[in-house]
Amino acid sequence: FISELGRFPVPGVEDDAQKLITIAKNMNDSSGDNKLNDINPKLLRQFAIGARAVLNPMAAMFGGIVGQE
Repeated sequence: FISELGRFPVPGVEDDAQKLITIAKNMNDSSGDNKLNDINPKLLRQFAIGARAVLNPMAAMFGGIVGQE
């Protein structure tokens, strides 16, 4: 996705999720012997939605809870 569009998928944009699914299917089709039998489009869609997620605030929160315990 990044090599074609130069950015990560935008969260919540269905067109970007569909582009990611299409890219993954095309890569799988051209894999020859290493081809996967099934690609889960629902999983790829969820991955596209969270590709630009910022985990630092959540990691800080859980780190504080664990540190307190």
